[in-house]
Amino acid sequence: MIAAPPPVALTATPAHVALAGAAVQSITVANPGRSVAVVETRPAGFALDLRGRPRIVVQRDRSIALSIAPGRFALAPGAWGTVLVAATIHRGARVGDHVGLVLFTTQPRGGAGVGVRMQVGVPVTVRVPGTVRRRVVFERIRLNKRMLELRFHNVGNVTATIGAHRFRVELRRSGRVLATLRVRRRELLPGARSVVGVRLPPRVRGRVRAIVDADDGAGGMLRRSLAVSRRPRDR
Repeated sequence: MIAAPPPVALTATPAHVALAGAAVQSITVANPGRSVAVVETRPAGFALDLRGRPRIVVQRDRSIALSIAPGRFALAPGAWGTVLVAATIHRGARVGDHVGLVLFTTQPRGGAGVGVRMQVGVPVTVRVPGTVRRRVVFERIRLNKRMLELRFHNVGNVTATIGAHRFRVELRRSGRVLATLRVRRRELLPGARSVVGVRLPPRVRGRVRAIVDADDGAGGMLRRSLAVSRRPRDR
């Protein structure tokens, strides 16, 4: 059985736009639904919370402006269209990455029934030319019951990726490896902090040493170790 397309749907590609300075790029917006989609576009602020989850925030960075055209358009079922995103760099903009968001929001149709609104966001990174600084600091590692909490701080001026190639935690006792835990990579925007949680396996009891080994995505390694003790009643 082939599932019918949803009544309201919207896709946007690429999923992320990177602009080198004051530049223009197109985003393709498609309507795979079975009804006409009326779409409004607007810029917004973008952030990642401590756990790496994306958030729409108030746009506070006024040194970079994003303009979007058209601001409103309609797509028939199965149709697609092109939206242009342009960046303007104002005087005093700091060197490095500035991240914003382009929001595509469908407008509810009139008439009877419940109006459905869909929102799709495409992050836009604008890199202001100048000397690039890549540096991530491993601030802290601590044990919170069964969870190791790793705290990183991006003190550079461009977006960094922790664990782009390698991110693991080894649990050792008396030099013997008890477990190797693989950790998903994490992105950090310039100036941002991030907390990565690593759950200890239930089979590991007593006192062990946790050794964190991660790359910073720019050729450097971030290493830290901590002696931890997990009691049987910790859950």
